[in-house]
Amino acid sequence: MSTLLPRRLVAILAAILGVLFLVIPYAAPILQAFLDPVHGVTGAALAAGLPSGDYKAEVIGNATVVWDKYGVPHIYASTDEAGVYALGWVSASMRLFQMDLLRRIGEGNLSALVGEPGYDNDVFIHSIGLNHVIKEIWLQIEEKPELAKLKSILIAYSKGVNDYIRYAEENNLLPVEYRVLGQKPAPWRPQDTIAIARVIALVLAWNDEDLVLGKLVDKWGPQIIAYMDMDNWTGTLEQADCRYAVTWGSISLKPNAYDYNHMPMLGKTIRVATSDSRSVPPNPQPILAWIHEIREEWWSRFNPLASNNWVVSAKASSTGKPIVANDPHLQLTAPPIWILAELHTPSFKAIGALFPGTPLIVIGRNQHLAWGFTNSMGDYTDYYYFKWKGDEYYYMGHWLKANVSTEEIKVWDPIHRKYTVRTLKVLRTVDGPVLEKNGVRYAVRWTGLDPSFELQFFVELNNASNVREAITAQRWFHVPIQNFVVADDQGNIAYSPVGAYPVRENLPVLVEKVNVAGRVKGPIVNKGYIPFNGSRGEGVWVRYIPKEKLPILYDPPIPFIATANTKPWKGKCGGFVGWHYADKYRLERITELLDEALKDGKITPGEVKKVQTDYYDLSIEDYLETAILPYSNTTYAQLLKDWLSKYGPDMDKTMYQPTIAVAWIYEFHTILWKHLYGNETNLYFFRFHYALSIVRAAEKGDQYALKLIPGGSIRALVNESLTKALEVLKAYYGTSNYEQWIYGKIHYYYPAHPAFPALSYAKIPANGGPYSINVARPAKVDPKIGMPVQAGPSIRQVVDLSAMDYYISLPGGESGNPFSNHYQDIYVDYWSRNLYINYTLGQPPSSYNGPKLVFHGGR
Repeated sequence: MSTLLPRRLVAILAAILGVLFLVIPYAAPILQAFLDPVHGVTGAALAAGLPSGDYKAEVIGNATVVWDKYGVPHIYASTDEAGVYALGWVSASMRLFQMDLLRRIGEGNLSALVGEPGYDNDVFIHSIGLNHVIKEIWLQIEEKPELAKLKSILIAYSKGVNDYIRYAEENNLLPVEYRVLGQKPAPWRPQDTIAIARVIALVLAWNDEDLVLGKLVDKWGPQIIAYMDMDNWTGTLEQADCRYAVTWGSISLKPNAYDYNHMPMLGKTIRVATSDSRSVPPNPQPILAWIHEIREEWWSRFNPLASNNWVVSAKASSTGKPIVANDPHLQLTAPPIWILAELHTPSFKAIGALFPGTPLIVIGRNQHLAWGFTNSMGDYTDYYYFKWKGDEYYYMGHWLKANVSTEEIKVWDPIHRKYTVRTLKVLRTVDGPVLEKNGVRYAVRWTGLDPSFELQFFVELNNASNVREAITAQRWFHVPIQNFVVADDQGNIAYSPVGAYPVRENLPVLVEKVNVAGRVKGPIVNKGYIPFNGSRGEGVWVRYIPKEKLPILYDPPIPFIATANTKPWKGKCGGFVGWHYADKYRLERITELLDEALKDGKITPGEVKKVQTDYYDLSIEDYLETAILPYSNTTYAQLLKDWLSKYGPDMDKTMYQPTIAVAWIYEFHTILWKHLYGNETNLYFFRFHYALSIVRAAEKGDQYALKLIPGGSIRALVNESLTKALEVLKAYYGTSNYEQWIYGKIHYYYPAHPAFPALSYAKIPANGGPYSINVARPAKVDPKIGMPVQAGPSIRQVVDLSAMDYYISLPGGESGNPFSNHYQDIYVDYWSRNLYINYTLGQPPSSYNGPKLVFHGGR
């Protein structure tokens, strides 16, 4: 291992310096930052080791941190505050720059660190007022007696981060990114941790699907909603059955923590006059492009479309206790979005994964229970268009003045090492804050603009001793609503997707009836599909569904509960959730494999790991057999028919058939989307379910559906997409011999660094496909770079509650320092090989042979 560091140092220096020399003389200050032997990149290499030693801490109590061979910290503390202080200190030692980026994204001062590339993000944050919401949350935490524990945790964590910053500055150990930018980290505040929690909420619960669909409706009419089957999701697989549902209020030991009658995002329609019947046409395209640009540049680096979790009941488990599995699928980045840690204090005895900059385990286990999350895919963001006259907007027959304020945004110039200050004009309407670009304005409502205290949920969850206490902790959960599964060592299990579900009033009918290939559907009501006409008072949020009445599963009479971002409920109890779910294929495969395991007896932890790393992709089979293979008599079609017949949709990296299948489907899907939407942007929106619903209607001769197909011919589309796919593959592989088109050569993991490509992880051949359980969705299919996989399982977790075992894998390493041996070691040695690190919760510090940190606080 000792020879790897110098080699990596040379490679990184060569890659980055090669870029810098292209911009000389403008890069002189940056170049100096690299070449300075103490403060430059070579100085950063000194911080590659794991810190050790004895330090004083301004908290009550003492803490010991023992590092294991993977660079994971195990913290043992005499008080909660000392433990959280130590966690803040070691988190900063591993991921300070990443923590800084995340807090600045949420607070809208990213451009003060990275310059112009962060400015659009800051405009967005200040426009919706999220920076003020974060401040308000902290003010309320300071004031509420019931949040005193959370307050003390946030303060202790901030002290730990700040003490590390001082330590790093004194010893020239700041991350390399600061040296390049000519910056230093600002002190950490409790608000910064709150900001990171809100960034995660943005990633998971903010959406612009209304604007995307609005453009489709403008072009094709509202009936396209029915033709893509958004209204019904026919044939999907729901995650839970209403027959087994109970209400959250019947299980929770305490009521909802929020007064749903007085939340800022709720409003009442102001009846100032008779509604004007004139149409106010929307024009979403300029603002849509702007939001899409921000989404792609910063927080859409995560991919909330795919995650899996499931809990096996005690009766179905071979160990006699529940088994919990979770693999949230987010963007694969260098470093990863998670930190692994173990925390032992008087209140908290837990191990698992947490976001950098946050003080408690987010996904993991404690002594009595284990838990996991997937995204609920509900609709928690609405847009409203108005007729404008200056800063006045037309509303219900009257012109109203928007609330106008100004915000200042600092922008850093890394070349000249100075700031500039820009002033932003911010508007607010009765329907919320206004997003504006190129003269186009939308008011927006989002549940994340309500002050809420999800961090308190994690305080109570980490300390819970049974499922019922975990469910009770959800009284603090508002946004982002998650498919929460949890089990305890007493044998209880639950599924509880609770939070703030808005109730909308004054919903317009978009079309009364639609005949889809002989099936009459309708009426299609705008329940949040597309932007509302704010001038008419449409779509106002009047309340949230009372949390006490929300459906959950608690000890249902079934062998397992599984979720994978699909439609949450089968039956009438959950029709309020949303409309833009994930495709069914991962949940189908999970259910299929767990059912097969039950036929042979009971489900073992080893079988759960096999399910979690399975790379069959049922979506490939469905897409090929529905839209492509019936319309092609080519050699390639026969190859794929034979492959499916012999192997099924086995996305093995050593085969060539998956290469052809993915490329063909990708081109078919993209060409169809370009025809519908006008260009390739927002392809993420176009679910396989939407495309195949159109194809199924078109193959029955439905004339409207045929218009949705380019040229009105499925066969022509199949031929065109095959031609393009073959062009890409021949160019990438340099040969027309399809047997040499090995999947793993074009389809590979590539976790990328968000700022410096030279700091990205190694490229590793990848099994799987866009909807395999072990998801490996390619970012694109390109003749030069192939099919890089930049989204996948951000962790893999399996917990058997019959013991204290904890199985975990991470697509990276614990350290954010590219010179560290722990920069990508778990990714290379475990995650990419479908292996797990096995921990035992509660092992004594002597079990680990790594360096030791000791923090001495007061009494």
